Amino acid sequence: MENYSLPFVKGFLLMASVIFAVGPQNALLLKHSLKGDRPYFIAIIYTLCDFLLISLGVLGVGQFFSQLEWLRFLIFIIGSLFLFWFSFRAFRAAYVGGESFKNINVCGQQTKGTLLATALALSLLNPGSIIDTVVIVGSVSAQYSIIGAISLGLGAQLFSTMFFFALAAMGKRVSRYFNQPMSWRIIDFCVGLITLFIGIHMILFYFDSQ
Repeated sequence: MENYSLPFVKGFLLMASVIFAVGPQNALLLKHSLKGDRPYFIAIIYTLCDFLLISLGVLGVGQFFSQLEWLRFLIFIIGSLFLFWFSFRAFRAAYVGGESFKNINVCGQQTKGTLLATALALSLLNPGSIIDTVVIVGSVSAQYSIIGAISLGLGAQLFSTMFFFALAAMGKRVSRYFNQPMSWRIIDFCVGLITLFIGIHMILFYFDSQ
């Protein structure tokens, strides 16, 4: 009998490993959090968009790929290679000195409509966001039954929601810590370890299941 708590934890850790990178999506939320300019509005938009993308990955991509062996193999390989690349990038950032937060600049006031459009674009038209949710979460979920895949998706969604709202709530308090290179070295190193472990586990699981 499948233990559904394990995919939940894996989904939680998987999302934790890919969401910490400060790309344009997190940068927008952090900038507005630092200013106290409607950060929870942005967090809600991001959470809803992640729910949509994770659902597509788990219920669409993962389930569809599991029916086609050659496509399932291809996705496992691509997903593992991407995780290895992501892990390498994280380890390299940790070695260089953690400059992930270097280019965050506080932006000017935006109308609610403009802010909504920007948040939606950064969530739904951002290749990095799509890869993190639809591709990576979807490919990892392919190794589970539909209930296990949903459990993994719920774990990923839980961390996504926690992260966005924590970033919205604590931006002013933690900004001084995240401006220190050592803080980002530690984060990048942990991200590298987690993604490396999941990538290796995906390959081992696939060949063990043959």
